[in-house]
This record gives sequence, C-alpha cells and structure tokens, in this order.
Amino acid sequence: MGLKNTAMIKIRPTRLKALENLTQICAWLQSETETFLNYLSNSEVEDDNPYEILSLSEDYYYDVQKRHKLLFMYFDWKEEVEEFIWKLDKILKQNFHIADAIPLGDYTMKNQILEDGVLEYFDAFLRKKELQLTSISSDGDDYLFVVHSVGNFQKVKELVAGIGWDVSEI
Repeated sequence: MGLKNTAMIKIRPTRLKALENLTQICAWLQSETETFLNYLSNSEVEDDNPYEILSLSEDYYYDVQKRHKLLFMYFDWKEEVEEFIWKLDKILKQNFHIADAIPLGDYTMKNQILEDGVLEYFDAFLRKKELQLTSISSDGDDYLFVVHSVGNFQKVKELVAGIGWDVSEI
C-alpha cells in the first residue's frame, strides 16, 4: 500500500470569477478581493471540488490574513449559537459596518444552531437590516452560510452555483 500520487491543480478560473463577484456582493473592498483572489490563484488543490476552496478560504481568514473579513460562515452540525453569533457579528461589523448587538430572543448561547427556529430567528434579524442569511448545500452534516443584501439572492445563487454548490433561503 503506497501513498496515492495526487497531482495538485489550480482552481478553475470560472470559480475564481464567481468568488470575485461574491466577495463584492458581500461588501468586501476591491483591494481585499484582489488579495484574496491572488492567494487562491497561487494555491493548488488536490481535487476540483468546492470544499477545497472552502478550506483555503478558512485558512486565509484565520491564518494568512488574520482578522480578515469572512465570506463564508462554516459550522459543524452541533455548533452552538455562541459561535454563530461570533461569526455573524464579525461579518456585520467588518463587511456591512453594522455594530448593533445581535439579540438572542428566546435562545441562549448554548442552544445549537440545528434546533428548530434558530436560523430562522437570526435570518429575521438580518432581514430587518435588509440582509439575509443564505444556506449553501454542503451535502454533509455541517452548515455553510453567506450573508448578503436581500436583493442579491438570485445573483448569490448563480455565483455559488458557479463555485459548485446549491443554495436556499432560510
């Protein structure tokens, strides 16, 4: 049993273009988008699937460009509201310049995001700010979201499809 020899490949240009447009819809500055795309363009992946892009994106936010704006909100299926609010707050402040406290409503920081009504509650909060939480189908037991202006849902749907995922409204 030897190691599998996997050739590394570049991310497809069509996916990079979709990411470029998505960052703009999600309120990144052009310079931030260019730096991110440069990082992705110079990266190689083992497989041509969207999770490779997600993994590189997570590395970029948390390691390469510490404290950078988030594009995707990625969570394990059993994640608590506390982590969700931390990421949502970061997106609202950094991407959309909204510093309002995020109310918990009938939930606690220890509720899990998979519980009935949790995501709908936070989506309703965002919609009062003309934003929305869009779910990206991950075909796994995890959650992936993007936050954007309500009027951009169809465009976000097209762009995320260009990356390789399907989306749905909450």
